[in-house]
Amino acid sequence: MYIETMLLPWKVHALLAYFLLSVALIIQFYGRGRLSATNNELYTRNIGHYNRDLETSSVSVLITTRRERDEEQSCDCEKRKHTYGPLNESARLRRQNQLEEWHRLEKETLEPTVMCPPTSPFSFVGGGTTVEPLQRINMATMLAVDNDHWNYHQQNNKSKTKIKIISTKSYGIFEVAGELLNQFSLIGIDSSSLTIVVRPSTNVDEINALFASLYYRSVKYDIQIRDIVSIEMFGYTIEIHIRVQRKPFPRLYDVSRDDHISKKITIITKTFMRASSLFELIKSVRIFYPNITIVVADDSRIPLNITDAYTKYYVMPFAEGWFAGRNLALSQVRTKYFLWVDDDFIFSKDTKLEKFLEKLEANHVNVDIVSGVVHVEYYGGHKSYKQTNKTYERFYKDGGYCVHQKESNYGQLDGFPQCVKTDNVLNFFMAKTIPARRVGFDPALERVGHFEFFWDGLGQLRVIACDDVSVLHRPRAPGKYYSYRYEEDLNHSVYENRMLYSMFKNNLNCVKGMYKF
Repeated sequence: MYIETMLLPWKVHALLAYFLLSVALIIQFYGRGRLSATNNELYTRNIGHYNRDLETSSVSVLITTRRERDEEQSCDCEKRKHTYGPLNESARLRRQNQLEEWHRLEKETLEPTVMCPPTSPFSFVGGGTTVEPLQRINMATMLAVDNDHWNYHQQNNKSKTKIKIISTKSYGIFEVAGELLNQFSLIGIDSSSLTIVVRPSTNVDEINALFASLYYRSVKYDIQIRDIVSIEMFGYTIEIHIRVQRKPFPRLYDVSRDDHISKKITIITKTFMRASSLFELIKSVRIFYPNITIVVADDSRIPLNITDAYTKYYVMPFAEGWFAGRNLALSQVRTKYFLWVDDDFIFSKDTKLEKFLEKLEANHVNVDIVSGVVHVEYYGGHKSYKQTNKTYERFYKDGGYCVHQKESNYGQLDGFPQCVKTDNVLNFFMAKTIPARRVGFDPALERVGHFEFFWDGLGQLRVIACDDVSVLHRPRAPGKYYSYRYEEDLNHSVYENRMLYSMFKNNLNCVKGMYKF
């Protein structure tokens, strides 16, 4: 065939090449930056371009027109497929009230923007200073006067110098420890506004020694707030940002890298009206991990009799809910890590949990969730390969977020070329227990839920997807299970209501590209 093709007239070759080039351009244009991790492509967004850094070359391809870029950067929620929003006026007003309360609480803990003035007479710490509530911190750890500036201003200033130090939010007061030199007089000791009067003969070592005897003491109890200390001298004003924080105790697990995997990991699942699938899952786990703990949360109508010695079985009220069951199962985890699996998954020789652990325990990367590949086996023996890497491009406009879900990733994980960084992965993942518990599963999602957990975890959970661990999925929908589980398929308005619930909760104005689940 190759020889025959080579013998074709050159015009045919030209037409064939033109056709293939046209197809490639169309795919490139409409693909909208869907990048393959297996080709080592790094997903970045740069002024309407997707820059793709391959192993052999660096290619920048313009894939959007100005009109399309404008559409992406808008909150136009015109009714079309996989687009949701906006909320109606009544819902927006209710959400605005909740949002104002959320912003008020957030404002106290936001990391401030620190602008340090040029040629300041001070060397100072703009941010990063932390003190426990009702405790104190030495001012010398945050502030020092520059020798050249001090000498210059003192030579040209024959009168007394005043230094004003103010706790702008009145969250702290200024204390003095030890005896003061005669060069200084202090007005406002043990208050939130302190004035230091300095005689002209004072040298820079003496002024810095004074700061070493000054302390900022927190006087307002809160587990996390921020104060701003303003300091004025020689016509300059600087600001030192202080975080008042009640630090939590460490939460440590008595486990080492050399311990058996059953001491490190708990397998958790939620089941509902699929007893045969659950038993098949447990049986498959025991083939490869005979002693690992399995936690099952079940809200079926009839409880099961599970005799497996290493399976903990928890009965819930009937049809209590999908995410409520996931919370229950997670609450019973006593290990540093857990593996989430659906109740119709089957372990195989390729379900190597040790490979998941390798990423979570690596010292050179920080990962909270690592997912694998799901091989789906349908009735009749047909199989398909499933791996989800979803990212969420978002921007803030008109008081809410606009979100565009994309099949993409943020590039490879350092040291693990088989893994990519992303936002949303499949229901087959291993996670660190403590970070996942902080996020939790919203119990309002009773029948179906998936992306909501990852939305709630944005900015809190570092998520990766890898292709070196897999599990088998055998979907089963016996009896009335289908009508409960797939209510969204039977009535699309249920899915739309689910989307509108998330839009209210997460302050979204428009969501695009949202395929189900």
